[in-house]
Formats: sequence, C-alpha cells, structure tokens
Amino acid sequence: MGSEMCIRDRLQTYPNIEVIVVAARPGHGPLPPQCGGATVELLGKILGTADLLGQMADRYYLEKLPDLFDEFAEAGITTFAGPLDLLDKTQGFYQMTLKRFAEELDNTLRFSRFHFRKRWGIDEDLYIKSIEKNMAYLARVVTLHRETYTDHLRRFARMTKE
Repeated sequence: MGSEMCIRDRLQTYPNIEVIVVAARPGHGPLPPQCGGATVELLGKILGTADLLGQMADRYYLEKLPDLFDEFAEAGITTFAGPLDLLDKTQGFYQMTLKRFAEELDNTLRFSRFHFRKRWGIDEDLYIKSIEKNMAYLARVVTLHRETYTDHLRRFARMTKE
C-alpha cells in the first residue's frame, strides 16, 4: 500500500500509473496492449520487486514482524498462531519471494545489482546481502532464543520496556 501511495504522489501525470500498480500485484497475467503492453508490465514487475526488496532488506524488518502479526490479528487474519509462529514462517516466505522474483517478476531483481555497480561502483546486490543477513539472524534467534526472542529483536525489546 505504501508503495502505491508513493508512486501516485510522485507520478500523478503518468497516464498508466494504475496499470503499473496492478502489474506489480501477484498473478495479474499479461497486460493487453491497450494498457501499455510490455513496457508497463515491466515497470509493474520492477515496482513489485522494489517493494519486496525494500521491505525485507530494511534493517528493522525483523523487529517489525511482531507488529505485523498484531496487524494481521486485528484484520482477522488467523494464519499465524502468534508472533513467534510468524517469525518461524518468515524463512519460507523469503524462499517463496525468491521464487516469485524468478517466475512472476521475470527476475527483474537482476537490475538491483546493476544499480549498485553503476551508481556506487559496488559489484554486489546489497539488498539481497541485507536480506540474507536478516534471514541468518532470524534463524539464530528462532533456533537458539525461542523463549526470549523479543530480547533479540532490539527495537521490539525497547518498545516493550517503555
């Protein structure tokens, strides 16, 4: 939702913005030529990739997951038994996301490495590197600190002590 608002605010004059946002959503299928065709579809896939990368590469991604569980519960989504269950299933979500990057989003992920190389002279994908660090840390927390996992999510631990 945040990505859609950002795009709408910055690109109000772009006539196909709604189509690009729709193209970023999973399972939309190919766009007909009258909707902008392949170019707009590619932009949608880039938007979908950027949205997922931006969320999962965030330094505070793991700390935000207990809040996400609360949002799910308030919305009546009962997929997870509790915040720890959501943390347990986040590794699977990452694997599903990698598959989505490759299959649904036509591997537009490849452009992020190009971005870092051209813009910063760094020949690696810092988004994926950050996500992999998050996933490795999450694996340690849910394996070694199940009873005290909130103590190992720094921002969450600070918020609960206030």
